[in-house]
Amino acid sequence: MRHKPTLSLTSKQQAYSSKKGDNFVESMRLEGYSVDKSLLSLSASERKAKKEEILEKYSAAKNSP
Repeated sequence: MRHKPTLSLTSKQQAYSSKKGDNFVESMRLEGYSVDKSLLSLSASERKAKKEEILEKYSAAKNSP
């Protein structure tokens, strides 16, 4: 039995956390939920581009079966 997380997730986040093999932790780091050392060297605009990349990947994966 899995415990429900104490923090609420968006439906998109739930979809990916329940997906096996998806690098969910890494994507959450990129979303700013915890510090990712590789992002510290990026400028704000680079971080934004990286985040958009991830969101694009997610929406593409969500739309495919």
